[in-house]
Amino acid sequence: MSFFLLLMLMTVSFSAQACPESTLASATYPLSCSSLSINSDINLSNISSPIIINVTGDVSINAQVIINGQAGNLIVGDIIDLPGGAPGPGGYAGGGYSALQPESGKGSSGGSVGERDLVNCGDGGAGGGLVTSGLNGTPCLGSTLSPSNGGLPFDLSNIEIALSGGHGGGAGGEVDNSAIASGGGGGGAIYIIAGGKITLSSKASILANGGNGANSINENGAGGGGSGGVIILEASDLDIQGKLSALGGKGGRASDGGHGGNGSNGLIRLKDLEGVTDYIGEKIPPVIQELKLDSSISCGTVAIAKENNGPSSFFFQIFGPLFLLVFLNHLRRKDQSPVSE
Repeated sequence: MSFFLLLMLMTVSFSAQACPESTLASATYPLSCSSLSINSDINLSNISSPIIINVTGDVSINAQVIINGQAGNLIVGDIIDLPGGAPGPGGYAGGGYSALQPESGKGSSGGSVGERDLVNCGDGGAGGGLVTSGLNGTPCLGSTLSPSNGGLPFDLSNIEIALSGGHGGGAGGEVDNSAIASGGGGGGAIYIIAGGKITLSSKASILANGGNGANSINENGAGGGGSGGVIILEASDLDIQGKLSALGGKGGRASDGGHGGNGSNGLIRLKDLEGVTDYIGEKIPPVIQELKLDSSISCGTVAIAKENNGPSSFFFQIFGPLFLLVFLNHLRRKDQSPVSE
């Protein structure tokens, strides 16, 4: 057997192996497996690239998979450089504070930075866009400036090929650099493709939420929220009983009214043999109403005497009707007895 044929067989054999969940946090993506089973919670938020997993067989998820963007930061003191909230895999960071000025959220649909009103205070940063525009930041009290603009919707028509996550929220406007609020990072992106079936059990979830913008504690503006990310599940058969979440992050709050804008919700796409179904922000299982029978009318149930009724009351409730029935039957027989002459 030639060396190259042996190498090819080893490569095929390796690529056909099941993917251990213990290696997912350190894996290089895209990743190919014969099967995948996730039975314990796993946080993949620190991975930089979008998570793409190709599985020839079945996928079973029975735990929580986290690819959220991180919240913005608030640093108190003499600030020279402040990072925005870190993104989830394939997402974009929130706007920070660099080169002595606040920054807009990262990504083409990142939220705008809050403006600096020299007379009054700092305006709030805007939310990142994705499915829709992010919300504008709020001008601070007495501001003479227009609000910061939310990030614009992102073109999702080619999202399966050019997979990416959510966009960052803008940093809050800065009047003094004693406490700067940065924007939240965008949620991550995950695409799982299975040749067989994908099962998400009722106790499982995939979370690709955007990070919240940081609150401000002085006259500076608060940070905008990052947008939710992207979750795509594709298989011949999908059994989705658990929760899928790609919600936008909340804008931060500011004492002088320069609140940050919320980020856009993200995209959840389910693809099977029946077609494609999109959800915006969240897909949660329906609430199952638990039916409870009234014990007082259940079959074979005896109504117990209410409080303050002693044992004698219970005795008469049970045996009283029986004595009455026997007594009435006795009278009936007596009336029917022949009269002696």
